[in-house]
Amino acid sequence: MPKSTTRRPDYVTARAKPPRRPTPAVIRANAVYSWAALRRRLGWAEHSGRQARVAGLRLITFGRQKYCLGEDVLSFFRKLADRQQAAEHRDQ
Repeated sequence: MPKSTTRRPDYVTARAKPPRRPTPAVIRANAVYSWAALRRRLGWAEHSGRQARVAGLRLITFGRQKYCLGEDVLSFFRKLADRQQAAEHRDQ
């Protein structure tokens, strides 16, 4: 019996990619994060990271790499929350 020459469509033979597991967004005050790892951990795209730097997130450059202290990240979010809360009170 001859083999079938019909080819399966690609969507049948292609393997499905496993679902991406988000990295937990836990930031420890006593930790040091590379800029790339921090952006991944927080789910930030490049533009979001740039906005955070413009808004005051402090980075440390060592050689070609950039790092951020966990305490600086937490402080940044506290200040951001305070600014937003103050803006909401002004609008009322």
